[in-house]
Amino acid sequence: MFPLNIYVASSQRNQIQPAVIQALRANGHTVYDYKQPAPGESGFAFSAIDPNWQSWTGDTYRAGLEHALAQQGFDRDFRGMQDADAFVLVLPCGRSAHLEAGWAIGRGLPLCVLLDGESEPDLMYKLANKLVDSIEEVQAWAREVELEGLVHNMRDTELDDDTLDTDDHEYELTSAYMELQEEREAHSRLKEQQATERYRARIERDNLMNELDTAKAKLRNAEAELSRMRSQGRF
Repeated sequence: MFPLNIYVASSQRNQIQPAVIQALRANGHTVYDYKQPAPGESGFAFSAIDPNWQSWTGDTYRAGLEHALAQQGFDRDFRGMQDADAFVLVLPCGRSAHLEAGWAIGRGLPLCVLLDGESEPDLMYKLANKLVDSIEEVQAWAREVELEGLVHNMRDTELDDDTLDTDDHEYELTSAYMELQEEREAHSRLKEQQATERYRARIERDNLMNELDTAKAKLRNAEAELSRMRSQGRF
């Protein structure tokens, strides 16, 4: 197929980011991990420059960005960005990840945002190509981008009678279109299934809360009756 080179932008403290990377790699994609850019390497951290980096002033901030380790970390991550075919923004995350996502949008690269259900809504997320709620949806989105890339690549291929059979090319292009459509339908079914599961979970939670409220009310009534009986000397 047409595996992607994907840059996953997030936070050092994000607990979901490793699972997103693992899932995309399992689908055959090359994924840049800023936490571990290469085997045996760890990503950049300002603490490597100064343990007191969180107390920097404007001058020390600017000087810190010019430090050799900061420049090395920036160059390494930026190469990962430049090599990417697509970006995934994993919430919650901070300023760097959002700058990276904005850069991707400016380059016209596809961007998927994995929501966390807690971050405040933001109007400018409309710039993203997709907003999803699960890692499975990120995988489905990457698959769509992969198939679209294959179709576009095949469209742009110049047909050479000596090297490429036209009928075979048309067959491959049609197959890619059909596979893309099937992938989109599967993604739609997944969304419907997840919505149904969330609805059922909400109904079940509401029922449990109603049962709890009923039990509390019964307990209060029993306590009130016991108190009344005690006041009358009956218990």
